[in-house]
Amino acid sequence: MDLITLELHGKFAHFRKYYGNNTALSYALPPRTTLTGIFAALLGRERDSYYREMAASHLRIGVGIMHPVKKSFHRLNNLMIKGGGDFRGRSGPVQTPYEMVTAWNLRTGLVAYQIFLSAHEPGETLLAEISKRLEDKDYTYNLSLGPAFCHAQVANVQRLPTESWHTHVANEEPLEFISAVPIDLINAILPGNGRVVIEEEMLPGEFLDNFDRELKSLHKVLFTTSGHPLSVKFTGQYHFFKTGTGRQNFVFLET
Repeated sequence: MDLITLELHGKFAHFRKYYGNNTALSYALPPRTTLTGIFAALLGRERDSYYREMAASHLRIGVGIMHPVKKSFHRLNNLMIKGGGDFRGRSGPVQTPYEMVTAWNLRTGLVAYQIFLSAHEPGETLLAEISKRLEDKDYTYNLSLGPAFCHAQVANVQRLPTESWHTHVANEEPLEFISAVPIDLINAILPGNGRVVIEEEMLPGEFLDNFDRELKSLHKVLFTTSGHPLSVKFTGQYHFFKTGTGRQNFVFLET
């Protein structure tokens, strides 16, 4: 099966943690549920209608942070809507704490994620449709890094044929990954080059196909927020492809 790699860029990102209360906490990188929503927006799928089509048994997705990012809290002035007239702000604003993901240098930097996309046999047609839309820049809806006001741009779309990327099974092998890695596959964390900041998160994996946004699975992963690869001793299946400067190792979230 082919592999599609692409980059998502934006000034701001917010991927709300599902267990948050009125304080809108954010993951540092988009969970699989967010990424399937982005691809559904690209294709013009109706809300909550694509969970079976983009299930882990059909679509394989990996994600990594390309440049250093940070989180900071801001306050949004939301409207308190209790009646029709409140849309004009009659009841006054309600301030809500909101955690935003940005580059370290907000003026010159961008939040950038590298996405890896492939499919199992049932998702082959879907993968081809996504690939064509990306290559033609034919998006049904504008893409965003979370909320609609966090505008996103797609860059560096590549389609690698089956023979250009490879799968390997490691046994306690020291490796560097540019993607988030499921923690169950990590035997040890190794020293990396430069200032490496590592985070652990429990990311939503996919929803049940019941139109109720009920979580079906979670992914416990490690990743870096400093733009450096994650150096670990690894046991399990991983994938790689060669570049002009070496090779890039990555893992799908569903592994």
